[in-house]
Amino acid sequence: MNRLYNLDFLRGAAAFLVLGGHLRAYLIVDYSQIIAEGDSVGIGGRIFYLLTGLSHEAVIIFFALSGYLVGGKAFSDTLSDRLSWPLYYARRLSRLWIVLIPALLLTLIFDSIGLRLTDGVGYDGIFTETYPSGPGLGADKDGLTLTSFIGTLLFVQTIFTPTFGSNGPTWSLANEFWYYVTIPLIFWLCMSKSAFRSKAIGVVVLILSLIIIPASFYEGALIWTAGAFAALSFKTQIGGRIFRMPAVQILSTLAIPLCLVATKLSPNFNDLELGLIVALALPGLASFRTKIPGFSATSHAISEISYTLYLTHIPLLTLIVMVGFAPERFPVSPYSLALFFTFFLVAVGWSALVWWLFERHTNEVYGWVKNRLGKVGSSKPQGI
Repeated sequence: MNRLYNLDFLRGAAAFLVLGGHLRAYLIVDYSQIIAEGDSVGIGGRIFYLLTGLSHEAVIIFFALSGYLVGGKAFSDTLSDRLSWPLYYARRLSRLWIVLIPALLLTLIFDSIGLRLTDGVGYDGIFTETYPSGPGLGADKDGLTLTSFIGTLLFVQTIFTPTFGSNGPTWSLANEFWYYVTIPLIFWLCMSKSAFRSKAIGVVVLILSLIIIPASFYEGALIWTAGAFAALSFKTQIGGRIFRMPAVQILSTLAIPLCLVATKLSPNFNDLELGLIVALALPGLASFRTKIPGFSATSHAISEISYTLYLTHIPLLTLIVMVGFAPERFPVSPYSLALFFTFFLVAVGWSALVWWLFERHTNEVYGWVKNRLGKVGSSKPQGI
């Protein structure tokens, strides 16, 4: 398999931005508070606040990347009449659940320890204004339940159930899963030559899915779809030539960081604009050859742990902060920055351990499921 190391780097960097944003919100006062108190922030401090203020934008990048990598292949397989729905869902669910299940169990363990050590203070959402990424009001009672656990496993969190415990970042998995279901299905219904019966079943599945998902998912769906079409266009003769042009590759590489900065400088630069530009830039970025020594290995490493890092960092940080620091936050100083980078490395190290235990076995799990399915889809395309 040929790895797209620039996209690996982007995925890993996006996970680090999410971690940095949540950790800074837990430990260090907001930039607006510093300005309101009449204090000044140097250029280094401004860069720090910029980089740690992009956690939401990083999730938008994840949506575009997911569309490019997952949707692009599904679209391509549909056009070549090779899409097997059983194998497609086996791949997606093995990828999602191999991390999500242990992440939720770890959330239960960490939150239970935190609740016991703090008598629930902080986990009840009392500090939600101080810690916007922390537990919300009632999270200790409504979130840490069997219902929210099962709801998150079934990807209906934020739709029918709360996210589980303190693990708020799981909200985006509901979006991802329903994009996996609906968008390739719409494309397949429009472009596939499958039998009427299969398409009729597909229409029913699509209608039921659209009834379930809320309108708030639609913006992300457009970004995911744009990523999928960007990947598909790159495989065409004309698209391949355009995206391999050096000027296009350089522009694509610069577009993403410039757009991230623009989101902070212009209140009118919204998520949809960011997501669409990122999606359009991905083919050029993917085809750009980076010759920095060690870049490929570093990109591979941070990409490998990115999903585990995304799902495991918040419960760990919440336990540390609620037990050791809440409700205090610190101004930018050598002490607070030392705390920040120490806990940053702790979270990365912890996620690497969890990755080693679980996520690195994704292909083995998928292979086992594929074998259990037999040779479904290996000789001919399968219907719904």
